[in-house]
Amino acid sequence: MNNNTNAVEDGLDSGTYRYDLLDDGKNIFLIIDDNEFGGLTLSNNILTIDQNLRSTGTGADGFIYSFQLVQTIE
Repeated sequence: MNNNTNAVEDGLDSGTYRYDLLDDGKNIFLIIDDNEFGGLTLSNNILTIDQNLRSTGTGADGFIYSFQLVQTIE
């Protein structure tokens, strides 16, 4: 659960969000609650959200989030 109250960037607060995907034919963008969050890529079990990649062009000083799929053996 993310309930950090510091001013340091740590992602979205814990909760439920409405999301959508925008495909412009070259890239896919994540939209969260009607706000563009960043460009999505998926490669080798790694999901990357790049906040510097926007449907309106490139940005600066955005975060790049990487998530790796970890499979557990039971």
